[in-house]
Amino acid sequence: MYVTSTVDGRTWALDEVPYFLPQNIVKQQRLPNQPLQPDPPAVVLQHMLPFRKFVLLSSQGSHIFSVLSPAEQLRQLLLQHGGPENPDVEAFFRLHKEDHACATCLVLVCSKPTRDPQIVEWATRAFIRFGGEPQHVSEVTSLNASVMASPFAPQSHMVTSPGGNFAPPVAASTPAVNPVHSTFDVSTPHPQQPLFAPGAEVDVIYSGRYRGLCLYLSRILRPVWDNTLVKYVPIATSLGQQNFLESRYQGEDLAWFSSLLESLRDFMERNSQFTALAESLATHSFGMIKQEPIVPGRINKQTQQKHRAEAEAAEKAALINFQFLVQYACQVLALWKIICDHQFHVIAMQLHKDVQNQLRQMKFSDLVTSGREICGTLITALINCYLGDNASIDAISSRLREICPLLYSTEDAIISKANELLQTAKQASNKFDKEKMLRESLERFSEVSHQLNLTAIFSEYQAAGFYDGIVELSLTAAHRRDPQGLALHYYKSGKPPEDTQGMQAFVTRLECYECVHDTLGNLVHLSQSYPQSPGIPKRPGPPPTTSEDSRLSAQEAAHHMDQMMKIGLKSNDELYHVSLYDWLVTMGLTDKLLEITLPFVEAYLKRAAAYQPDNLTMLDLLWKYYEKIQNFSAAAKILSKLGDRHGTDVNLTQRIEYISRAIMSAKSSNLRTSSASDGEFLHQLEEKMEVARIQLKVFEAISNFNSSLPEVQEALSQLNAELLDITRLYEGFAEPFQLWECQLAIIHCAGHYDPLLVESFWTNIIKKELDNSVGKSVPSRMACLSDKVTALGSIYMTSDRYFPLDFLVKHLEKVTCKLDWDKTCVFITFLKIGIPFTTLHQVYDCIFKAKDSHWQSVGKPLHILDAIYLLLTLFADKPSHVPSYEKKAFTSRCLDAIASYNVELEAMGLQPHVQNTLSKFKELQAKLDRLHYQTAMHT
Repeated sequence: MYVTSTVDGRTWALDEVPYFLPQNIVKQQRLPNQPLQPDPPAVVLQHMLPFRKFVLLSSQGSHIFSVLSPAEQLRQLLLQHGGPENPDVEAFFRLHKEDHACATCLVLVCSKPTRDPQIVEWATRAFIRFGGEPQHVSEVTSLNASVMASPFAPQSHMVTSPGGNFAPPVAASTPAVNPVHSTFDVSTPHPQQPLFAPGAEVDVIYSGRYRGLCLYLSRILRPVWDNTLVKYVPIATSLGQQNFLESRYQGEDLAWFSSLLESLRDFMERNSQFTALAESLATHSFGMIKQEPIVPGRINKQTQQKHRAEAEAAEKAALINFQFLVQYACQVLALWKIICDHQFHVIAMQLHKDVQNQLRQMKFSDLVTSGREICGTLITALINCYLGDNASIDAISSRLREICPLLYSTEDAIISKANELLQTAKQASNKFDKEKMLRESLERFSEVSHQLNLTAIFSEYQAAGFYDGIVELSLTAAHRRDPQGLALHYYKSGKPPEDTQGMQAFVTRLECYECVHDTLGNLVHLSQSYPQSPGIPKRPGPPPTTSEDSRLSAQEAAHHMDQMMKIGLKSNDELYHVSLYDWLVTMGLTDKLLEITLPFVEAYLKRAAAYQPDNLTMLDLLWKYYEKIQNFSAAAKILSKLGDRHGTDVNLTQRIEYISRAIMSAKSSNLRTSSASDGEFLHQLEEKMEVARIQLKVFEAISNFNSSLPEVQEALSQLNAELLDITRLYEGFAEPFQLWECQLAIIHCAGHYDPLLVESFWTNIIKKELDNSVGKSVPSRMACLSDKVTALGSIYMTSDRYFPLDFLVKHLEKVTCKLDWDKTCVFITFLKIGIPFTTLHQVYDCIFKAKDSHWQSVGKPLHILDAIYLLLTLFADKPSHVPSYEKKAFTSRCLDAIASYNVELEAMGLQPHVQNTLSKFKELQAKLDRLHYQTAMHT
């Protein structure tokens, strides 16, 4: 819409009132080979440009016409109605959409030159009242109405909206501005894309307030965001013309950007709770805001509340991130401005060439999102300029702390001051003043020692002769970088690889200690090799460069080393002691190690013996140390290491003796002082002894083979050379030589359970015993087999896994059936082992009920019933086989079982052997009935 104004007389000229702004503020940087881009639409630039004015010259005089921007239109609306609570302002928001209207409110709020407190208040209220709320997608009936509409509405001097019409107070005769085509390349979000926040789930649509904030920020930073910050500028010097890095933006440009960002930041800080305020305003509103309808029956009320809460939480998190971005961008601009104020090319000259090249390629967006390290490097270069001029850094440090605390923290200021004190101390001639400044620098470094470059600081301390400070700062830094003591826990836990956090803390502490060790090593070298007089050079050419502290005499170096040792040994940091002892051993200074009388030495030597079992030096040191205190636990550990030594100088029998003695020492230690660690060590020794006994059994079994065979000789040599683990004993010896008993012992020791494998071992053991007894009499063969099963059963009977009773009974019964042995020999063998009578009957009962076709195939279908009859007859003849408290219940179960056996036998037919077995069971049944009655009477 537009307003027509009549101009009397003839019009002579019409022209626009010009305005001037720096091009690097208005326009984005054009990269090489990049096509020329059109100017952005006026709505994008309204925060930086005044509204357009035209001067018309006629015969009657001059006329001025104005084309109001959306921000000026909103200002006039607020002035006209005395606030935002009116339908016209609501219509403005509907016309321009919530996000662009909110961005327009921000133009009024954040524009400092024309800011009116009353307008700021009204615009803020409009921003909050009409900015909408975050919504869940399920609550929105049409996304096109809220996020798909184009934000670029036609701009004119008169706006017509559904809520009513209003005209600007300044008349204009120019036509309305045409709508902007959507092909403009601008930084604002594309109007045809939903405005979901980055990183959020797509089921939340953010409010117009949040989207308006994003729009306004993008319009402020649009000219600089994708632009590089520096360029090469030729400067004439005494060496001729040289290229120096210079900033593309000068102080006034940066101040303009900073002013707008600071205004936005201040607005967000003043209105950080505008979400809650909006809810309050909505409660007392005049009903002018039309909420997005929810489709009936779509979702219930509880789900709506849940979705609304999720949307509000998502927007709150997004606002926090957005506020931090604004704050961080403000501080980056402020830092860049202060660098420019101190001659940017001078600061840039101090940067490393790689950093300069990186800075050349860096855009402002890179500096904000991932350029914290570059910012820190620039700050360091700025501070170094002051230090290089012997100037105090207090003022610049305070200024940096004020304008960019996120980039230059309190800790950074402390480090800068400490470095200043250190540099001043190095130049001081008065010894007392020098010591005082060094001590003060140490105190300041200690406050922030967790983020220091210790190597550089210690190099400066060496140059200043402040060796005490090296140890103290190293210990402080180690503690601050690992305040929870994770490294010590990791070390004492045996350095488990899965504890990555503990491993990192351990490495971090060692890095701190390593700086001390380097200094000590240098002092040791000086104390041992300092030349008393000039010597003959070993090679032609200039003399080699020397460090600052190479001027020390041998006596001075030895003195400083002793002082550093004393300070370190006073510490309670156990890991420092460990690292120091390691260094002493590495340097061959074992005499100094044995002179130390601290409890940490014992822990260190124990650890060294545990982690370096083949290190005879450590074993000797440990043996010498414990000779004085008669520590049985320590002696046991050393004996254990000697038993584990690899080599042919100790045979297998001697190794077992070492382990046996270690067990005795450990038990003696437990008699004096019992602890969990000692008990655990004793348990480990006993397990090792168990494996060693298996190895001896394997060794003895292989010794029975033909000793002239090369493979037998090789096996015996390997078994003598070291104590082997279970896997090697199994795969390398027991399995290839088919040592079935050894294989069973190995899987039992290892806790490996494979039912089929266990059964195969027992099958082969029984078969081997039968094969070895071929040619002997039946009673002798029965006795040999019974003795073998009894011997092994006494070992494995407590473990059902390795002593499969059901399988063994069935297998042995098949053997006796095949060889026609005495039917009592099997269960008599198991009774000798100690298998309960009740258990044996249960096993036989299960075998009978399984109806295995094997018995039918060998022509002895009643073999198991005959064995059961003999078993139960043994019980009936001698009831003491069953404990008295189980006798009644067992007798009852036997009677029930016999009844079922009788039924089975009656069903088999009238064959003589069946009837004979049936009659025997009936007689047994009567006998057990009497026994049951007698048992009941006694109870």
